[in-house]
Amino acid sequence: RPDIDGIYMEAVQIISGHGGWPLSVWLNADLVPVFGGTYFPPVDMHQRPGFLTVLRRLMEIRIQDPAMVSDRLVKIQQALKRDLYESLPAAGITTDTLIRAIKDYADRYDVEFGGFSSAPKFPQAMGLHFLLVTNDHQAHQMALHTLRSILQGGIWDALGGGLHRYSTDHKWLVPHFEKMLYDQATLLDALGFAQSKYSDPLFESAIDDMLSFLERDMKHPKGGYFSALDADTSGVEGLTYIWTDKELSEVLEVDEVVLARNFYGVKQGGNWEGNHILVRETSTSEIASSIGKVDTHVNPQLAKIRQKLHSARQRRIQPAIDDKVLTSWNALLLSALVDTGLRTNKQMALEMAFTLGDFLATAINDHGTHRVCYDGQWEQQGFLDDVAFLALACFKLYGVQADRVWLDRGIHLVETIRNRYYDHSKNAFWYSDEMHGQPVGRTREVFDNAMPSATSGAIASLMFAYQLTGDSNYNLLAQHALQKLSSVMADHGTAFGTMLQLANTVVKGQYELVIVGPKPDPFIQVWRTIDQGNITLLVDRDGRGSGPLFEGRPFSAFVTLAWLCKDGLCALPVYNDNDLLALLKK
Repeated sequence: RPDIDGIYMEAVQIISGHGGWPLSVWLNADLVPVFGGTYFPPVDMHQRPGFLTVLRRLMEIRIQDPAMVSDRLVKIQQALKRDLYESLPAAGITTDTLIRAIKDYADRYDVEFGGFSSAPKFPQAMGLHFLLVTNDHQAHQMALHTLRSILQGGIWDALGGGLHRYSTDHKWLVPHFEKMLYDQATLLDALGFAQSKYSDPLFESAIDDMLSFLERDMKHPKGGYFSALDADTSGVEGLTYIWTDKELSEVLEVDEVVLARNFYGVKQGGNWEGNHILVRETSTSEIASSIGKVDTHVNPQLAKIRQKLHSARQRRIQPAIDDKVLTSWNALLLSALVDTGLRTNKQMALEMAFTLGDFLATAINDHGTHRVCYDGQWEQQGFLDDVAFLALACFKLYGVQADRVWLDRGIHLVETIRNRYYDHSKNAFWYSDEMHGQPVGRTREVFDNAMPSATSGAIASLMFAYQLTGDSNYNLLAQHALQKLSSVMADHGTAFGTMLQLANTVVKGQYELVIVGPKPDPFIQVWRTIDQGNITLLVDRDGRGSGPLFEGRPFSAFVTLAWLCKDGLCALPVYNDNDLLALLKK
């Protein structure tokens, strides 16, 4: 129940000025918050009141001054009912919106190590993706520098692949070792786009490692992907991942230890509490040059070293697994897999997407979708993020498979958003459905946090629905909702990375590239080169494509054609990649 967590977290922020976990909230009989905070120790210590001290004091106040308690309840309830949208003027989405948002990123940018904050540092992959789709060279460089710093730091698992939760320091070196599925999805999405524009061996290997990690360590045997891997092993943070000098020498030969030290940044005395967090500090080319060899000589040796170290690590006690499968997180991953497969020509990503799509289709129900699958059984009605991200994923699969069933599933989910989650009075979205039964009231989710906001997912799914069906009512809702957030996203860009990607699409224009024929790959390669996040791809390889944008597109086993469309109107077809390149450059 993230809606309940959200409302009481907001209450604690109102009461104490900050939030976090563990979350301790005292409620009245109607479940309205009276008092709250984060951590209260068992007894008074370190200038913090103990839990029982707080409880006894609240009991005293309740008995001695009930009128004050009642007044406090009213004020907290009023504060919780304040709506961000009441103070937001609708404004146009323009180039200035993007420029102001980029400035917010630039003002926060760490020139030396990348990222947009001091410690602790979060990857903010949605913002990195936004920066990469802009026309701003500086924005691109900020994103690329940050991505490379992440992949060369301890926050990235240099042996097993995958992204840890965040970096506890400003250098990306020492992570909180937890691995969350949504972090893998959002980083994969950003890496796929970066690799399509700036081919980099570091990005290439990271994408491959991410896919392998997901299949090996995160895949649920009954379908979908686990939510998380714990940070602790046997109660010790990072125990599975760190190394001692003794452990390295036990696994590797003497000459391999020397090479591993250079490649994985192993230094005298360790880099964390006397131990070693392995990092990709040096490229294979630099290693080869330092010992007078060529890459082709060093690469097999490094691959052997990595295999040995990873095999040894796998024999250790592993972190606990949070084995519930969440619809929203898996749907985010599904979209990232489709986009990465298309942008980097990785068939493995597409095959993973097709399998995951078939599984997530079983979550869809008459009221939208279920939220969680535990031990193979779907439970609980989904929230806006579940419905919206799954709608997006269905549309992405439709684009790559041209199967009408995916379009119909996506439209069913978008209709659920329109009928059950859209607040017409504010041009906004509720996070929960009325059937969820909120104790203090319905909430909204507008800002990106660790994952894209549910509101951004809802707007994106409506924009896609308009593109794929031509129904302008979808676009009207999407544009009204996006314009309502124009000013706040421009001034607080780092909180709106996903929404700004949508704003970029609006500024540049939404296009559809429809490819029909048995050999679409040359056309797709042109799309990879030119697309700036605003050209939706639809491919029909075998003539079975169905839906409005495929109607009237004759299929031939001997020729492949491509149409560029916008707002329901399509240019004349082009017959080769050169003509498509010329058309897209216009």
